[in-house]
Amino acid sequence: MRFLFLLTATTLGYPAWSSLISPTGPWDPTYGIAYAFWGAFSALSILGVFYPVKMLPLLLLQFTYKLIWVVAVGYPLWQAGLLDETGQELMKASGIGALIDLIIIPWVYVFKHHFKTAAS
Repeated sequence: MRFLFLLTATTLGYPAWSSLISPTGPWDPTYGIAYAFWGAFSALSILGVFYPVKMLPLLLLQFTYKLIWVVAVGYPLWQAGLLDETGQELMKASGIGALIDLIIIPWVYVFKHHFKTAAS
């Protein structure tokens, strides 16, 4: 999990914070909120390197948003033949990312400590 948090902090953090610190012009609100989210996500991922179990919900968020994007946005566009080159890259990155998350997240722990405890 530490490796995944470090990977997320670096691969997401560098482009997000570079754009946030030195914008090329006024922000489009949609892009602005995406970059703000990625900046916050990458910053919190640094905490995950040091406290992986405590920051596990961050990985759950990462897995969930990627899976939702693939199922609700990417796949329907691909099926309709409307997925442009950028969309294809996002589909590939989100699909691979969701698969990595699926493998690395300790699902037994998640169900035991998050879902079972919440139901009690």
